[in-house]
Amino acid sequence: MNIVSILLASLISINILKFVFNTSTLLNVILIVAYNFTAINKLFFLKKIKKNNFIILLGVLSLYSISISTLFIDFSTYRLFLFLEFSTVLITGFRTAILDLKTIKKAFNYIVYINTAFSLYLILFNDIIFEYLKSSTVANDLTLSLPLGISCIILFIYILFDGYNQKKYIFFLIVNILASFSFASRGSNLFIIFVFLICVIYYLLKAKKNLRYFLNVVFGTIILGITSYFIFNKVTSNKYLTYEIIRLFTNIENEPRISLYLNYISNLKDFWLTGVGFGNSYILMDMDKTLTAYPHNLFLEIWGEFGIMGFIIFLIINFKLVLNLILYRFWANKYYVISFLCFLYSGFIYSISFSIKGGYLYFIFFGILVTYMDNFKKEDKGTLSKYE
Repeated sequence: MNIVSILLASLISINILKFVFNTSTLLNVILIVAYNFTAINKLFFLKKIKKNNFIILLGVLSLYSISISTLFIDFSTYRLFLFLEFSTVLITGFRTAILDLKTIKKAFNYIVYINTAFSLYLILFNDIIFEYLKSSTVANDLTLSLPLGISCIILFIYILFDGYNQKKYIFFLIVNILASFSFASRGSNLFIIFVFLICVIYYLLKAKKNLRYFLNVVFGTIILGITSYFIFNKVTSNKYLTYEIIRLFTNIENEPRISLYLNYISNLKDFWLTGVGFGNSYILMDMDKTLTAYPHNLFLEIWGEFGIMGFIIFLIINFKLVLNLILYRFWANKYYVISFLCFLYSGFIYSISFSIKGGYLYFIFFGILVTYMDNFKKEDKGTLSKYE
């Protein structure tokens, strides 16, 4: 249904919507409730989860069970609130895991339209971006990295697979890349560039036997190259951003997040087996040194709060999901590729910021991949056969 696709796209684009409309978390709540309400007759029975994803489902429920048990060992109103947020995150992931493929495909298109429209608004009318375009300052907001990076990935894969048949997406990609380099974090932009290069190299090699597809890939690469050159000129003329990128590579040992992770791990040595309990990450943080109550890394936080068994379960369900994708040759279908890259990208962002209770996008893309696993058909393997 279109309404579900729009809600899903809005939820994925939530950070840019909040930034433009200057709204609080109330917008999150409204969209999440509306999105999950559309599956009220299916959600709690999970009728569409099939046997090939039983291990994944069991693993997620095990993590949830651990969070329940640790909650009541050291109960407080604050931890109960965190638990409810985490429950909502998992429910949203489950709701996504029972979607149909058409809804997801439409959602990808809506994401592109939403993010491009608001990226254009930010570029043309926002004071911050206007100052950036005429001075040596730059807005660097990690929260905007998620929606902007996701739309860049979707658009690039569209162009890579369909080439000159997707002319309208060329302009969209340029707008989103410009907004991303203006607002998103340096790490997220470097990650996206790396993903783009890997995709170009791989699909150029795969397309060597088919002229039309080869031209599509070359076309997409040229567009990316021209855009990157334009952006590079803006970056190099921006002394602050240039300094920040250079500092990331030349002074990595003094990167604040590295010391944050090391501090968390050093305090974890006494709790590595059992963890400190859900919502208790602050116990492992030297608040006077780090000035934060959580490690800004989803994976470390799961280990610290759920213990080694919870961490292993989390790794197993992720490994199972990726293994299924490899067995199904996900690289042959553009929607599989988009979903997988967005899953990796959200995992990357959640490994440098945010916490478990705010991991909506990670579990949403997790659910999207589960949907593809449940709807997979043998003929999907041949999607790229005409190009090989």
